[in-house]
This record gives sequence, structure tokens and C-alpha cells, in this order.
Amino acid sequence: FGITPRVALLSYSNFGSSDSPEANLVAKARAILKAKEPTLICDGEIQPIVAFNKEILKDNYPFSELVQGEPNVLIFPNLASGNIAYNLLQEVGEADAIGPV
Repeated sequence: FGITPRVALLSYSNFGSSDSPEANLVAKARAILKAKEPTLICDGEIQPIVAFNKEILKDNYPFSELVQGEPNVLIFPNLASGNIAYNLLQEVGEADAIGPV
């Protein structure tokens, strides 16, 4: 697509703030992704509001790989949340939705 991917692995948790199985699954997915593609800019588990709000991110999680710019790839924790967000973005957002993949 001619862009450098900046991946946010989305959750209701931020960097271990919840020890739930779903949040841990997203954190594990990020670890696997970084092991396979160490140069890829990606972070999570992270809430969307945190991923897109530079001030919140910088103030609370300055170590995040997303501090230098907004994500342009969103990975959802499950099909339901991804489908809901995908349809919302198509209807009310000003973004191009590609997927679900």
C-alpha cells in the first residue's frame, strides 16, 4: 500500500493493566509478531484511545513504539470486535477500511 505499517494490537487493556486471558492473548500475539518481524513498528495490548492520543500515550507509556506516530494498521482481539469496528468506520469514519483480513 506504499506505507510503513504502524500496528496497534487492540484490547481493553494497556500493556498489562489487565491479567485477563483475552488481554494476555493480545500481548502474546505482539510478542510472536516481534519475534518474527523485529523491525516492525507494533505495540499492544493497547486501547484505541491510547493508541491514537499522542499525549496520553507519551505521558503514560513513553516506551511505546507508537509514540512517534499514529497506528495505520489495527489488529482486533477477536472477530466480533473487529467486525463491529470495521462497520462503524465504514459508516461514520473518514478512513478506508481494507478487510477484514
